[in-house]
Amino acid sequence: MENNKTTLEQMGICFKNMRSICGFTQEQMANFLELDRTMITKFEKGERSLGIADLERACELFGCNFNVLRGT
Repeated sequence: MENNKTTLEQMGICFKNMRSICGFTQEQMANFLELDRTMITKFEKGERSLGIADLERACELFGCNFNVLRGT
């Protein structure tokens, strides 16, 4: 379970970095993904996961592929 938590934390950090680089706020990301802002906050902290479809949409917006968010 610890390895899963670490992976989730890494994805959250990568997501936050990409969001910041692209100039989006958490609120803007939440609106784009049709989620509550707290979901974005918790994902970036490694406390919650996002669905694959949401991650794919975010990657399209960021102009990257899923492996970037995974840190690979």
